[in-house]
Amino acid sequence: MPWDQIIPIGASILIAPTFVLLMLSLHYAAPEAKKIWSHAAIAFAILYAAFVSIVYVTLLFVVEPHVVHHTQSDVAPFLFGHGTFLQMLDGLGYAYMSLAVCLTAPLFRGGRLKGWIRAIAIASGPGALGVLLSYVAYSGPLTLLGIGAFLVPVYGVLLAIYFHRAGRRAELT
Repeated sequence: MPWDQIIPIGASILIAPTFVLLMLSLHYAAPEAKKIWSHAAIAFAILYAAFVSIVYVTLLFVVEPHVVHHTQSDVAPFLFGHGTFLQMLDGLGYAYMSLAVCLTAPLFRGGRLKGWIRAIAIASGPGALGVLLSYVAYSGPLTLLGIGAFLVPVYGVLLAIYFHRAGRRAELT
């Protein structure tokens, strides 16, 4: 069994619903006047989750069994490689994830931690374009544009710290 493929793809499948739940948490913690931003973030998070879930489920349950049995030519349209449908769908999904993060920037004002969260959220906007371009270019210096994808894990860690510090407060105030 090819655990080197199953483990990372399986873990990636779990990231999608977790990210949607993160955006929902922000929505319910947001002040009423700013819920439009968190609601928009949820919409992009759902698009992200749908797109990458299609990619990872296809890779794990359609492509990988054929690779194991050396019949990958049977599923050639579903292989993941430069310029393939699945790769573009994955790139669009991660661009939507970055846009979802960007849309949460108005929720965070004041304070050092909120300032960092806001800055990362804002940087995720251009980062979304960078992520998408890195999938299209796939080689040379343009692949560095994909660095925007690393903003999301940092954002998640900062949010965990924020919610931990916030304790039982109901809003992001």
